[in-house]
Amino acid sequence: MGEQQILESFRVKGTVESWIENVFNLVKDHPKAVFPLLASFASVIFHEYDMKPIVVDVSGESSRGKSGLLLLCSSVWGSPKE
Repeated sequence: MGEQQILESFRVKGTVESWIENVFNLVKDHPKAVFPLLASFASVIFHEYDMKPIVVDVSGESSRGKSGLLLLCSSVWGSPKE
């Protein structure tokens, strides 16, 4: 049931160009945000080449943007709020 909910949560909205403009361009000059964001694409690439997954650990003080970064990274695969 949980996997079905995850599958149903994926929706196509917008275009690659709009994602680049509205998401990537906001963080492209901030390497600490770009690395985890680009790592969000890695799971499907690793799966295709039968490679083991990686874990990107983001840690830091409270109220420094970790949750926002998580939402940003999840925008690669769908609407973060859904």
